Amino acid sequence: MDRLDWIQLIGQVVAVLFVMAFGACIGSLLNVLVYRLPLGLDVVTPTSRCPSCETYLTWRENIPVFGWLLLRGKCRFCRSPISPEYPLVEGYVALLWAVVFLMLYADGGKFLGLDFSAFQPEWARAGIVTTWPIFLVVLCLFSNLVAMTLVDAKTCFIPMPLTTVPVVFAVIVHPIAAWWIEHKRGRLPFAAEGWTWAIATPGPHSWWWIGASIGGVVGLVLAYALLRFKLIRRSFEDYEAWEKAELAKAAASPTEAASGEASPAVPASTTETVTAPPPPAEEPPPAPPSPAVQMALRLLVIAMVLGTVGYLWYRQSWAVGDVLSWGVIVVFPILGLWALMHVGSQSQTEPPELWIQYPHARREMLKELLYLAPAISLAMAGGALALRVAGSEATGGATAPLWLMALSGVLLGYLIGGGIVWATRIFGSLGFGKEAMGLGDVHMMAAVGACIGWTDAVLGFFGAAIVGVMLALLGTVFSGKFRKAMPFGPSLALGTMLVWFAKPAFEAFLSFLFKAEVNLP
Repeated sequence: MDRLDWIQLIGQVVAVLFVMAFGACIGSLLNVLVYRLPLGLDVVTPTSRCPSCETYLTWRENIPVFGWLLLRGKCRFCRSPISPEYPLVEGYVALLWAVVFLMLYADGGKFLGLDFSAFQPEWARAGIVTTWPIFLVVLCLFSNLVAMTLVDAKTCFIPMPLTTVPVVFAVIVHPIAAWWIEHKRGRLPFAAEGWTWAIATPGPHSWWWIGASIGGVVGLVLAYALLRFKLIRRSFEDYEAWEKAELAKAAASPTEAASGEASPAVPASTTETVTAPPPPAEEPPPAPPSPAVQMALRLLVIAMVLGTVGYLWYRQSWAVGDVLSWGVIVVFPILGLWALMHVGSQSQTEPPELWIQYPHARREMLKELLYLAPAISLAMAGGALALRVAGSEATGGATAPLWLMALSGVLLGYLIGGGIVWATRIFGSLGFGKEAMGLGDVHMMAAVGACIGWTDAVLGFFGAAIVGVMLALLGTVFSGKFRKAMPFGPSLALGTMLVWFAKPAFEAFLSFLFKAEVNLP
């Protein structure tokens, strides 16, 4: 390497370290959100303090990663142990930001012998000076996905602020960035073939889709206003009362059995609201796999991984650098997020599964269909109106500006990403009579679609189904326990990251499936 190469390498290393430092700070913020949001605490005030002695921390204890290392994992004031989850989250987010940065903007597509060029999206070829707003949208989404995964793994609940922030950020940033690029350059210098922006958007003459996206979101706003003014009812609004009644019955049953007294008869008119299957605590847990089976499955997984890598290395289909690149770009974000989810879930007890027994899930889905009615109606009306006013390419209609296409792409991603999960929730609940998926999952995939497009949201949803099965199998193999109900949010986050980081593999698979070249934005 000559002197110029060394200067360029040092400059890129400094840039990566700069990005990692910011990522570590965001990881520290995520730790605060993960702890406070489920408890309903303010995320700004008061400042951080030790949960044991409640002493407010100084700036020295708040240094990401290094603060925990310098304290040797104990509070400086009361010497209580500090969970390693904090530095793990900070370090993971720092590395995640660095991997995304290198995947998009590595000098010549390479960094320290790793080749990132095959994973680089077309839009990133325009350089960081042009595309940095899109880069920030991706980082905002992935950071919030980390927080959603941790909270969902701990509580089976996804706080709304974690899904709202990336949506608002995408709605603001994507159209403004598109307007600026169109004003300066006329169009995005590089984009996937057949697309005009960094995410999937309608074409310049696809006025029906543009109008439908705007009308659909207006319909959701209208439905929310009707809900706030109590003109329509919220689904599952009586669940808490039903849950308290069931828990009270479960607590009273052992006492009545011990005293030999029979339970009072339940009036026929109230049977529908209080009758439920026996509480899950009385059901015998499923028998775990035998130690021999668990060991055999673990060895099988390890052998498959080592055998695949060894075969490709032997056949020289991949060079060593290519194998490492796939590991850094694809395996690290996925396995790292899974590891954080596993570490974060250690602090929880088994999540309550009483919600599965709620007997009125089908009735509540009718309320949610009523809630969605304005969005569906106004989407159809908006599409027809836009087509009538602006026309189509065949009739010599107007050409949509880039910023409007980007905005409609964000709105379509929001509607389709959330809609596919909501449809699964509604039809699954109607079919099985139990709540199929949570509304937090709906909001999560709506945020994914808004930030990185409806194509990634749809693929991420189907990828999450595969990831969910794998997580269930891995959890059974490595823990020896099978959980009847698992939060699906972590699987959705893992599926989304898998699609975004391994998009070349998904494009190759879809091209093979449809017998035509598929190029995703």
